[in-house]
Amino acid sequence: MKLKFIIQGENVQEVGYRVFLFNNAFNYGISKFNAFNVNKNQVFAFVEGDEETLNNYVGFCKENKPEGAIVENILTEAYNGEIGDTQTFATILTLEQLNKGVPAILEIKGDIKEMKGDIKEMKGDVKQVLVKQGETIHEIRNLRSDMKLYLDTKFEEVFFEIGRIKEKIGLS
Repeated sequence: MKLKFIIQGENVQEVGYRVFLFNNAFNYGISKFNAFNVNKNQVFAFVEGDEETLNNYVGFCKENKPEGAIVENILTEAYNGEIGDTQTFATILTLEQLNKGVPAILEIKGDIKEMKGDIKEMKGDVKQVLVKQGETIHEIRNLRSDMKLYLDTKFEEVFFEIGRIKEKIGLS
């Protein structure tokens, strides 16, 4: 028995519908399978197998869909044409999916290259900040030493003056 599925809906492409159909056809033991996108809102699938298996598969497909799919209608009709084996479809589908993925991978590669440049620039900025931080810490330490020396001198003068005042008022 051979069937043609016509899956129609607002969002039946670019949601993994053909992979979903194929994976489940494989799980049902269907040995002949093909599927392709048609226009912007249809997926056609072709399956061949015994009547009971196909009836179970049709029931499953009418009750389930890939995440993100918006399906308005699933039609099935008898089909008389040739249907390729699942291995051929798997090979073609894999190549199609890789073809979709390569541009994304190349874009990611470019983004990573750009990020590496940004990281190098940030490392340079961090080094400058660390150098400036070191200079600032050194300057603060010098100020602290200068202030300590100044305050020690002033305290000595204050204590000297306190001593003199005590002598004058007879407290020493």
